Amino acid sequence: EKREIVNQMNLLQTLSELAVKSSSLIHELQKERGMSAGFIGSQGTAFAQELQVQRIHTDNAIKELDALVKNFNFKPFRHEMKETLEIIFTELNNIESRRNLIDDFNVSVEKQIQYYITIINSLFIGINYLSKVITNAELSNQVVTYVNLLQAKEKEGLERATLNNAF
Repeated sequence: EKREIVNQMNLLQTLSELAVKSSSLIHELQKERGMSAGFIGSQGTAFAQELQVQRIHTDNAIKELDALVKNFNFKPFRHEMKETLEIIFTELNNIESRRNLIDDFNVSVEKQIQYYITIINSLFIGINYLSKVITNAELSNQVVTYVNLLQAKEKEGLERATLNNAF
């Protein structure tokens, strides 16, 4: 029984690291999404410099998550989590071409926002996976609460991106 608790705690620590890196990337993507919407909406007169700096922050968060995933042991987990992360990185590999479309005003704000939403929602799925793996009810509930908090923040960020474009 004690060995099982130790195994659960080790899995929790591993997944917690993944959740922290994922939520950090979510935060940076949300900021980039909002600035991109403002940049497009202003036809480049607003957020130009801030957006370039933010892209560096986003790239750093991507690199941190990528480094963790490359050394991640997926054996104790179902293939679902690995597949979700592969989808996320497939989308992230297209971020430069998306940024070029934004810089050239060749994408609508709606499509630009949707691109970021797709990645962010996939990252939520990965974080939410924690609650499925943890057998301790209290810890599982705390993870669900954390995911709900992140999703509320996401709704607020979407609102902010829309308003950045409008004003």
